[in-house]
Amino acid sequence: MLAKILALGGSAAVLAIVAAIGSHGSHEKSSAERIAPLGPLSRLPENPFEAAREGDWASYVLRLSEGGAPPVSEAVVWKITKVSGDVATLCLETRATDGRLLPGTPREFLRSKAPTLEEYFRLPRVPMTIEGVTVGEGCFAFEKHAFNGRRYSFRCHGPDEQDGVAHVAALVSREIRGSGIASLSIGIVDKLHVTTIEYELKGVVNAEGKILGKSVVVMPVSPVPRRS
Repeated sequence: MLAKILALGGSAAVLAIVAAIGSHGSHEKSSAERIAPLGPLSRLPENPFEAAREGDWASYVLRLSEGGAPPVSEAVVWKITKVSGDVATLCLETRATDGRLLPGTPREFLRSKAPTLEEYFRLPRVPMTIEGVTVGEGCFAFEKHAFNGRRYSFRCHGPDEQDGVAHVAALVSREIRGSGIASLSIGIVDKLHVTTIEYELKGVVNAEGKILGKSVVVMPVSPVPRRS
């Protein structure tokens, strides 16, 4: 149940996050330095949306695997669709098989104030408990550029832990314009099987407006495997 909620939430609008951050061609390294643990209502040390501009985006390949089955892949993009005063509107769009971009539910973030950990990571309108949060320094290399950020890890579950527990890891950098996400993955364990959801960064617009990597329109995605 939790796996389905997280997968749908990610495709609709949100951050879905796997027990270890995957590199997949991009290389992440982190220092041994640890920052004091955060609570769900603590604000992020840095605001990913502080310098948000309308049109900023970051593209990813989303991979979903349930019970050890071959992963299903989708091309997605997080995009700043509007900036009005202090408010930046973020929307996740999924590329359909015919090339159309299907928009999810918009979310709003302040540019002047960093979101809380709960505001940034939780799924809208989905009851969820976040606990065991730790954060540390991190660095991520992509397209010969190094991005500094913070590594977050925590566990989350719904009202009934028997429905499943998600072990979350993410690398967040305000230099990744459009979402802040440099690396993002989640591993869900329930009574039936293990589900993994992972986002691999494929492209981003930098502060100078230059495209690094590929946009969601042109990036290749493996065909969805057929189930026997």
